[in-house]
Amino acid sequence: MITKEQTKDFIARAYDTAVKHGFHEKMLTVEHMMMLVLSEIGEAVEADRRNLHANLHGFEICKDLTYNDRFKNYVKDSVEDEMSDVAIRLFDLCGTLNITPTDRFESHRELFKDFRKNYQRHSFCERAFVLSAILCHADGASVTDDGSGKSLPDIIGAALFFLFAMAEDMNVDFIRHIELKMEYNETRPKKHGKKY
Repeated sequence: MITKEQTKDFIARAYDTAVKHGFHEKMLTVEHMMMLVLSEIGEAVEADRRNLHANLHGFEICKDLTYNDRFKNYVKDSVEDEMSDVAIRLFDLCGTLNITPTDRFESHRELFKDFRKNYQRHSFCERAFVLSAILCHADGASVTDDGSGKSLPDIIGAALFFLFAMAEDMNVDFIRHIELKMEYNETRPKKHGKKY
């Protein structure tokens, strides 16, 4: 599971990379940024439907290719890669708004037991729906805590916990996958060649 320090580092790195790649040339709404998070969840579902999973062993041992070629051959567009994109977009949102997600990892073992109890029979697609539902409670006006438990730090904290619990339940080294994707993103063209 992720630590507070790793969370802060990932927020800074995701936001810095997004700025350098032109994603923040104009102020984006929370709704715009959150929709991009949801689109990444959809891409993760598509990767799962196609049974595409990363091959970290192949990535690590294939030293005769460049980093980007190894990433494209062994990691890109996999379930793990798309889940990393979800996390990175959430970290970028935190950096954009200068917020820190509520720490839902301190009682990780108990929360993870609850996750397993409540979602062990759910498919990846059903879990992705739950993650989307968590995020759909967000709106642009809820940056600070108003006592409702629906502030953006609370929503993003809950979503990140759920995402990390999904990864742990799948035996995915999620921290490693996020790091790999961040390194790859740092080499990509402006806006990754997209309109926004």
